[in-house]
Amino acid sequence: MEQFEDTLEPSLALFRDWLSSSGSNTKLSVEMLTACLEEIKRHAVVEVIVVAEAVEEDFDAPATPQVFISYHWDSQEEVLLLRAEIERRSGLSCWMDVGQMGGGDYLYNQIYRGISQCRVVVACVTPRYVVSDSCCKEVSLSDLLRKPVIPVVMERTPWPPPGAMGVIFSPLIYVDLAGCGGHGGRGRGADWKEKVHDLASRLLSYSSSTSSAGGRSSQQRMRYTLL
Repeated sequence: MEQFEDTLEPSLALFRDWLSSSGSNTKLSVEMLTACLEEIKRHAVVEVIVVAEAVEEDFDAPATPQVFISYHWDSQEEVLLLRAEIERRSGLSCWMDVGQMGGGDYLYNQIYRGISQCRVVVACVTPRYVVSDSCCKEVSLSDLLRKPVIPVVMERTPWPPPGAMGVIFSPLIYVDLAGCGGHGGRGRGADWKEKVHDLASRLLSYSSSTSSAGGRSSQQRMRYTLL
């Protein structure tokens, strides 16, 4: 970064170097560029890029899903039903990896983008979810980006769960779908629908809030973390 700080036009020098060396114009490339500009305190240039990017997305990109659903593949069938019910009851758009995108760096970039741009994360907790490295990374990234996380217990799981997730989940209020039908005498179906209705209401409260940490842009959240 020192080589750019010493030039007469540090922002222009950084732009030229990045365009000649990165060879790409992806979302991740733009985020890396703005992070470097923040490091050399070119905040005005960052604001121009952020505004221009927002305008471009408004015209060219599909709407960003408001809810990111994190889950283990073993519970995919149940989570797909949950996703459909959330979207039906709340009108919110949800994103989850259903295996159509392949793996590797592309998958990781899509997961990062889904978490960083969503308003709230739903973590579908099962014993396999708790011990999965990939699921732990998704929960850790959500916490790092200060995203609101709502744990939804899909199968009976010790609470708080053991390991790193327990640190993040322990102060949170979870939704227990694993115990549906076990009390009240109304039947599993009625109990499940009522709890999903409550979940949808909580999700709507996060999606409509623009003053919370979850409502800040990813760039603002990363700036907060670095400070």
